[in-house]
Formats: sequence, structure tokens, C-alpha cells
Amino acid sequence: MSSLLLHAWVSQSDEARAHWQQWRKSVDLASLDSVSCFLLPLLRPRLDGWLAGDAAGPLLLGICKQAWSGNQLRLRNLRMLWQAIVARGIQPVVVGTAASALLAEGPAILPIVGFEIMVPLDGVAAALDEAARLGWCPTEQILRSMSYIRM
Repeated sequence: MSSLLLHAWVSQSDEARAHWQQWRKSVDLASLDSVSCFLLPLLRPRLDGWLAGDAAGPLLLGICKQAWSGNQLRLRNLRMLWQAIVARGIQPVVVGTAASALLAEGPAILPIVGFEIMVPLDGVAAALDEAARLGWCPTEQILRSMSYIRM
């Protein structure tokens, strides 16, 4: 069912509305899947017109507000880590959904599910030190990729 939301996001006006209406008729909001919760905020600019008269409007807009609020917290944490890494003389680059959210224009909300920071190879240890100092823990995937890089 979440594919209908994706089509509603990428389609033109009338076709997008048709996908939305089909999604609304077929979805049980009590058991909304995570992909739909991710896609709904992307539709935020169109929802005001589509939710007119929909009793579930406040719930659906609440999902968008939750994504926006979560983004603000994640971006605050990202800024703190960014500043700490820059203070160590390392120039990081943000990639992934955080970078996309920072570059996005308009009222659509791209939920940030995590963020990735790329640093030069010679700055990895210092960046990880700063992350640990701020309470971050590297994932198993990062640790595996670091051992691969060192080989």
C-alpha cells in the first residue's frame, strides 16, 4: 500500500490525488506501516487540500509534525558533532537523508532516519573520539568498514 503514497508524491496533481484517495480507502491507520510513516511527511504540501473533511486529518498531520520535530532534534545533534569535528581541524561532509533534508526546499519534510558524516581517512580516529566524547557509539557496520579500510 505504501507504493500508492510514493506514486502520490511523484505524480502530477490529479493523478497524485487519485493515488492518495486509493491509499486512504485501503489503509488501516491503526496499523500504519513504517514506510507509510516515512512517506507521509513528503506529501505535507498537498495534505491540506487532500485532508479536507477527513476525520483522520489531525492524526495524519501529527505524523508529519512528529517527523519535523524528530528532524530538529537530529539536526541539533548533528550540528554538535559537526562543530566538535571541525574544532579538531577536520572538514566533514554530511551525506544521506540529513544532507537531503538540509538541501530540501519547500514545506515537504524528509524524515531523517540517521545521518552519515564522511571525513578524510586521516581524520577518522579523531572524529570517532569526538563522537564518543559526545555519547555516540559507532555501529558494527562502521567498525567492520574501518577494518576493511585499514587492510
